[in-house]
Amino acid sequence: MSKVVTKVKLPPSNIKKFTPVKAAIFNVTLKEEQKLAKAEALQNDVIVFTGKPGTSKSLLSCNIALDLLLTGKVSKIIVTRPMVDVGKSMGFLPGDAFDFKEGKSAPYLAPVLQAMCKLKSKVEIDNLIEIGKIEIVPIQFVRGLNFEDCVVLVDESQNCTTDELKAIATRLCVGSKLIFTSDVNQIDLLNRHSSAGYFFNKIKTLKGVIIIELLENFRSKLALSIMDKINEYDDERKERREEPAVTVN
Repeated sequence: MSKVVTKVKLPPSNIKKFTPVKAAIFNVTLKEEQKLAKAEALQNDVIVFTGKPGTSKSLLSCNIALDLLLTGKVSKIIVTRPMVDVGKSMGFLPGDAFDFKEGKSAPYLAPVLQAMCKLKSKVEIDNLIEIGKIEIVPIQFVRGLNFEDCVVLVDESQNCTTDELKAIATRLCVGSKLIFTSDVNQIDLLNRHSSAGYFFNKIKTLKGVIIIELLENFRSKLALSIMDKINEYDDERKERREEPAVTVN
């Protein structure tokens, strides 16, 4: 009789086993404001980073999340972001909604992946994704989940509806953290009044919740000048009781 040989599928040789470290080292050194904001954030369970475009909301959120993961304080990072387009919709996107790099969520989550790859090498981030230490959970699928032993990043949360934010926040379990980034001047929802501002105002006095506004800007002075001029124009339209026609990104 011939022997039955069972083939064992080995993991790709470039995938490394995850081992927590005592202290995480990043490629980008935090500025003083960022260090103070991080220290305050780590003392709370629900963190909201606000600020104008370019104030490092996503970068700081990724720094905190990776720090907690790499030092073994949580077992994974969950990333989510509303799939809301700026201006005209791109329509249907093909692919797996849970694929970080090539799925239909990839264009929306590219800024988060870019921030992570600034902090650590692309090889390290790709490895964490491959072994399931960094995951995507589309907002549409959070209902019924428990966010256990993890840190959840909700990027561009100003484009979540209040119902979506409620669904996300009520998934949080003991020992996990929830980090929102938000800029109310960049709301792309058709109904601007059913968004993050109302939700955060309601929860901001709760113990364990902190809202931190970041002020230092890391974009060009010209970009900031353009943003200020457009915001002035939007304020004038609001005074005339008209909805702003332009959203600054």
